Amino acid sequence: MGNGRAKSTPKNITVCKYCNEEFEQPANKKYQKQFCSRQCMDTSLRNGSSEYIVKICKNKNCNKQFTVHYLNKDKMCCSRSCATAGEMNAMYGKYGKESSFYGETPWNKGLTAKTDERLAKAGEKISVIIADKIVNNQFNHPIGFIAGWYRSEKNDCEYYYRSSYELKAYKKLEENDNVISYKASPLRIRYMFENRKHNYIPDILVTYNDSHKELIEIKPMSILKRKDEQLMLKLEALRLYCFKNDMIAVVWTEKDINS
Repeated sequence: MGNGRAKSTPKNITVCKYCNEEFEQPANKKYQKQFCSRQCMDTSLRNGSSEYIVKICKNKNCNKQFTVHYLNKDKMCCSRSCATAGEMNAMYGKYGKESSFYGETPWNKGLTAKTDERLAKAGEKISVIIADKIVNNQFNHPIGFIAGWYRSEKNDCEYYYRSSYELKAYKKLEENDNVISYKASPLRIRYMFENRKHNYIPDILVTYNDSHKELIEIKPMSILKRKDEQLMLKLEALRLYCFKNDMIAVVWTEKDINS
């Protein structure tokens, strides 16, 4: 093994095109940098404009404002779902032979979430999205025959009810002087069913004058008597969550709501 030191790489002295400061770079590199830092390059490219740009989503069903880095200034939509929905989708309005998939067998034909991992993952992702929208009071699709918005004076907001039982429960809590506040569809709880992750949302979180909290699930007695396996797992997840978070798990039936 030789005792000589490795020869140092020759350096070029370059003047930054933005800040005019000198910096060194290897002379043997075919591409020579023009800026001393990423910050100088970014600032120069955007020509003094703001680093972030506020744009309006081009999807006609959205039209929301969103913020992007100037390097992504050509971005037209706020999300991938907006970029591929409605008229933004290249296949919009194309049917039959006009479709590029005409005559092809759908990849998911005959498959289910139980038999295909891709469908299972997609289902879990959709479940999380819908559950979070319900928790944030952004999902107002009716599930039962009676649905609508209820104005809570106690909480100074509106809650969406998906059954007559939920509506009666809101009114009952509104009139209860021992209740400081309550929140509809307050959070989501993960649980496993048939080896898949599911999301369960209790109906109401109630805070009382003595500071104790109850997490309430509303179910008709007729449904509870069936002892459905998935429902039992939901209630078990509810009890476990309450145990870990110093709350009380409660199930209300029509008898509790009407009393």
